[in-house]
Parts: sequence; C-alpha cells; structure tokens
Amino acid sequence: IHQTFMGPPPVDLAREPREAPHWMRLPIEILVLLCLLVGVIPTLTIGPFLATAVQSVLGDRTPAYSLAIWHGFSLPLLMSAIALVGGVLLYYFFGARLNALPHSPLIGRLKGRRTFEAVLASIVSAARTLHRLLGTRALQVQLRLVLLTAILAGVLPFLALGYSGGTLPIMLVDPAFAALWMLGGASAIAVAWQAKFHRLAALILLGVVGLATCITFVWLSAPDLALTQLLVEIVTLVLLLLGLRWLPQRRADRWADERTPLRVRLRRGRDLLLAVAGGLGMAAISYAMMTRPAPQGISHYFLERAYTGGGGTNVVNVILVDFRAFDTLGEITVLSIVALTVFTLLRRFRPAAESIQQPMQQRLQDAFDDAGEGRKRGD
Repeated sequence: IHQTFMGPPPVDLAREPREAPHWMRLPIEILVLLCLLVGVIPTLTIGPFLATAVQSVLGDRTPAYSLAIWHGFSLPLLMSAIALVGGVLLYYFFGARLNALPHSPLIGRLKGRRTFEAVLASIVSAARTLHRLLGTRALQVQLRLVLLTAILAGVLPFLALGYSGGTLPIMLVDPAFAALWMLGGASAIAVAWQAKFHRLAALILLGVVGLATCITFVWLSAPDLALTQLLVEIVTLVLLLLGLRWLPQRRADRWADERTPLRVRLRRGRDLLLAVAGGLGMAAISYAMMTRPAPQGISHYFLERAYTGGGGTNVVNVILVDFRAFDTLGEITVLSIVALTVFTLLRRFRPAAESIQQPMQQRLQDAFDDAGEGRKRGD
C-alpha cells in the first residue's frame, strides 16, 4: 500500500497510464459524494426514508433508534482506536523493513493470476465432469432430475424435524366444490395421459383444468384472480394451438401389436412414482400449513388503509392497482411483450400454403369434383 500511494512513480512501462476522462469519473464521484453525505449527516439524508420504511412495516412497534454519528465513548470505539494506533506504531517501526523485502511476507509467493487461472480451470473441469455424468439432451431426463432434487429438498426437513399437522379444526367440504376439484384433477391426469398421442384432446382437457381453477377463485371470493386466470388461460391455449402446427405428426404406437417392453414399463412406473411422491409431498405441506394459524403479517395494514389510502372496498383490487400498481403494470407489460413476441415469431415463420397438406376430407371432395362432369371444385 505504501509503495502504491507513496512510493516513487513507475518507470519503463509499456504504456503510460492516464487518468480516466471526467465524464467517466462523474458517476463514481457522485456515488462517493452520496456515500459521504449519508455517512456524515445520516439524519438529514437517509433518515426520513428509513423512518417511512420501518414504520410501514413495524407500525407502533418501531423501537427507538438514532442515526447520530457520535454515540459517546463506547467499547467498539475503543477497539477501533486501539487498532488504528497499533497499526500506525507497527508501520512506524517495521515499515522500512517491510518495504525493503522483495515480496510480501507469508503470501508473497502466491500469484494472483496463477491462483485465478487454477480456480477457473478447476471450475471448468468440475462442470465438464457433471455434464458428463448428468448431462443429457432428453428433456424427460432433465425434468426427472429437477423433480427428484425438489422432492429430496422437501423431504430432508421432515426427516430432521419430523412432521405433524396443525391444531385448527378441519372444515367440511361442500360436495359441489369437491366435485369441481375431482373434475379438475381427473382432467389434469388425462392431460398427462393424452399429451403424447392426442395433443388437441390434451389441450381441451387443459382448458377444463383452467376453468376449474377460475371457478375455484370465484368460489373463494376472488373474482379478480379468476378474471386474470381466465385471460392467461385463453392466451396460453391460443399460443399452444398456434404452436401445435410446428410439432411433428403424431406417430402410431410402436408397440401397438406387441407387448410393451419391460424397460419402458419400468421407466413409466418410475415416472409415475416420482409424480405421486411430488403430489403427496405438496399435499402434506399444504395440509400442515393450512391447519396452523396464519403468522402475523402486514395484511392488517392493507385492510385498515384500503379505503382511506386507495379509495376502494375491494382490498385485493386496491393492492393490485394502487399499492403495487407499478408491479402490476410491469407484469402486464411483460405478458404483453411475450405474447406479441410469440405471435410475431409464429406468424413470421409459418410454413407456405403450398407446403401444408390438405385434410383428407378436402382431398376426397376435390377428387369427387374433378371426376364428375360439369362440376368444379367447391360446387
């Protein structure tokens, strides 16, 4: 440090170092100035913002605090003074000897560039090893690894701390609501079952799942969420329908005339076990959470200030369009950009009309019109 800031200027350099231009230093200088102002006069600079943030979260439970620079003579101040004086004395007595050494003691033989390159090479080697062991181009294998990792991460806390349900009483379920969820669950299972061989049917069943979700939101007095779910469901289904034309044609089952091989049945059974384990784990976590009292949060703040601060009686709507209006605007903007981008890509790269094979019914009708005397196509 002494040689860098107080030593002689360097000589025999390949290029002469120069100061950065003023406009390049200006952002850093402004940041340094702001840091100095906050450190010297925190009460006048950061104090009002900090008070607003703390009081909005803690309210009346905000403890007394002070942002003054001088808090009196304390033990931390004494320790800082001892460290400062000790460092000055050590440098005064041993500074000349340290500056005369060819390299720094203890760590002088360590080269920063060599250490950086060794660490970087180790990271690259480890990444290649993991890719060789776990890497695959099959999406199913990657999803299986992600799901298995999530299941293990969820099981470990239960193994260490145990599992127990809450103390809240279990409420009776309305038969109509139970039937709605049974329909949605059956549709979700059917989507997974038919997604490979009947894509259009899978999309229709996926719409049933989304409709069940919308009705659930309405049932639980959240019409705004139901409307959002309905709009997202419509956009998603339309985009999926547009994307179906790019998928390869569905091929017949490879084992239609013979028994499914054992390895295929084992693979399907393994995937089924992972899916069931993930579903049961989420059900267990949901049951444990919903049978316990809700923790104290900030919901009371919005309930008390929804009408006076936002001018509305629907608390959820006030939160969406008033308290977190910029967040909602950002979500809408992102969704709109994604929808327009996907639509533009699908429209830009759609196949030519002459490359699309006509449906069988239209080809039969055209052949019938061509064979008949006095008939034209479309008659």
